[in-house]
Amino acid sequence: MKNAITVFLFITLIYIANSAIAQDVVPPETVMTNTEFKSFLQMFMDYPDKSLEPNEAGKVIIEFTTNATGHVTGKRVASGVSPGIDSTALVIFDYLLWEPAMENKKEIDSKNTFEIDFNKKRFLRLAKKRGYLHLPANYSPSDTTGTIYALKKVQTVPLFQIGDNTSLPNFLYNHLIFPENASKLGITGTVKLKFVIERNGMPSNITVIEGVGGGCTEEGFRLVELTRWIPGMVNKLYVRTYYEINIHFKKGDIKDSHIPNQSNSGI
Repeated sequence: MKNAITVFLFITLIYIANSAIAQDVVPPETVMTNTEFKSFLQMFMDYPDKSLEPNEAGKVIIEFTTNATGHVTGKRVASGVSPGIDSTALVIFDYLLWEPAMENKKEIDSKNTFEIDFNKKRFLRLAKKRGYLHLPANYSPSDTTGTIYALKKVQTVPLFQIGDNTSLPNFLYNHLIFPENASKLGITGTVKLKFVIERNGMPSNITVIEGVGGGCTEEGFRLVELTRWIPGMVNKLYVRTYYEINIHFKKGDIKDSHIPNQSNSGI
């Protein structure tokens, strides 16, 4: 009986040790928080027309590897639905930026999976809510490498583009809704956000550099998601560009104070 107890304790200790080791490995995560990622999918989810009519649906599982800097070094569809849906899933995946996997607080290479669920009814409800069925096409000619340039590295900087030709400061000023909680609590400050201006002119991978409470950070996200751009250019090709913006929350603030910060160094 004593030997049985000893064996049981030994196995238990091994299990606990292995669990502790496993817990020290943190898989790669997108640079966005869960809330930001959910909002990203609402903007960038797409569905090929040829798959909508026959109602092709299901989960696409993408197997991918990241290196110690978080860059994706390989990807493949491990479990697909159809050629059209699989290709669309890879396009959506390619927008994402990742933090590297960690082991014992050290960045490591890692193999992982990512799932995208394609459901026609949910997609059509989403498209109706957001106001567009498909993502806009990339500006042409565009870079095909997926490289993201710092703002100071592009030869032509991205240009804010809205149909009424308003300026970015005016757009922010006219669309900003001062959060009720911030107003009640007298909260003011500057929300600093970083994002990527994609080759189709949409903002992606929005992350917080500095936040402000009372709902101001969330309002800043909402405003950035409304923006559309003419992408930056390098060697006469439209490219992905890092961009930073400061949005000031102050009662009676003037329009010019919303001018974006264009001094970011990028990555």
